[in-house]
Amino acid sequence: MSLFDFLRLVYRNLKMLVAVPIVLAVTILLLTANQAKEYQSNALIYTGIGSGYNIESGSSDKVDYKAVNAAYDNLMSIIKSRLTLEEVGLKLLALNLSQEKPGVVMGNEAYIKLLEAIPAEKRTDFVVVGDAEKTYENITSLYQTGHPTIVQMIRGKGSYSIQKLQSIAVKRVKSSDMISVEFSTYDPGLCKTTLDILLEVFASRYRQLKEAETGDVVAYFEAELRKAKANLNLAEDELTAFRVKSRV
Repeated sequence: MSLFDFLRLVYRNLKMLVAVPIVLAVTILLLTANQAKEYQSNALIYTGIGSGYNIESGSSDKVDYKAVNAAYDNLMSIIKSRLTLEEVGLKLLALNLSQEKPGVVMGNEAYIKLLEAIPAEKRTDFVVVGDAEKTYENITSLYQTGHPTIVQMIRGKGSYSIQKLQSIAVKRVKSSDMISVEFSTYDPGLCKTTLDILLEVFASRYRQLKEAETGDVVAYFEAELRKAKANLNLAEDELTAFRVKSRV
């Protein structure tokens, strides 16, 4: 086909070539006009489990894959546990309630929704503006005593609820030492802040767990040391008594 024939073909079908893309673009625009926007945040947690790295030897030991898989299951269970998500929801709610206006941690839409759920006049008894920690203490106490509004925020279906936070995706990145955590929601500030708080809560809970394990081990050896010392003292006393009796 010559260039002239090609141009003539284009000219004959020019209306179709122009109309089809326009119709397609308008159709897509109409179909997605009312579609809610979704923002996604993700984070990577380095565990050091898969490589078998030992801080004492400074090298990698032989990897027990069964133990490694169990360790990863434990980590992901901590992240997805109800207690963790409950604490994340309360901390996120406290942080947002303590804000006087939309900002980095909560966009305009999220601010309006929170204001509709808990109007300003109903916050005065438990919200400390500018102090997320004190607000967290207050709403945690209210939640534990069954305050209907706070309970609804955590056990309902909104951004602070356990149900919403259960959509957080947690998985091991292939066979690496990394765990990937992803979360999606309608507000970019809320999305990032939720993950920030989740990582903080997870780190705290995991640290407490390891400290408890270490404490049990230390307590065991301290008890054994006390037993050994008591046995030694008893043996020394018996030896002393024998030497005195036998005049050795």
